[in-house]
Amino acid sequence: LWKGIGTFLFFLANAPLVAEEKIAKETIEYNSSADKTKGLKYDAMYKVDGKPKPLVVVMHGYSGSRTAVTPDVEVLAKLGVFAIAPDMRGCGDSGGKWDSSGLDIHDILDATLSA
Repeated sequence: LWKGIGTFLFFLANAPLVAEEKIAKETIEYNSSADKTKGLKYDAMYKVDGKPKPLVVVMHGYSGSRTAVTPDVEVLAKLGVFAIAPDMRGCGDSGGKWDSSGLDIHDILDATLSA
């Protein structure tokens, strides 16, 4: 048993390191095209590999913010997706006043157009 463990540890110590792919994270600020609200924000994460990527929008829950879905956005980025997580207006540190009146849908579209 010890010989097997020793061989495994020797292999592990001498195995070539696999380069981890670089994931970029940016926080982007944009304005609403519907009512000109300023300071709306989204986080974007993606692999830095120069390849085109599909866009996926990940939305947070009613009482949350974009940071609540960061783990999901990171997993998607590692899978090769350009993932964004916008705050609904007035949530997190985004501008505007939360209203749940449909302006959030315009804000999501504005975020995707600026991505």
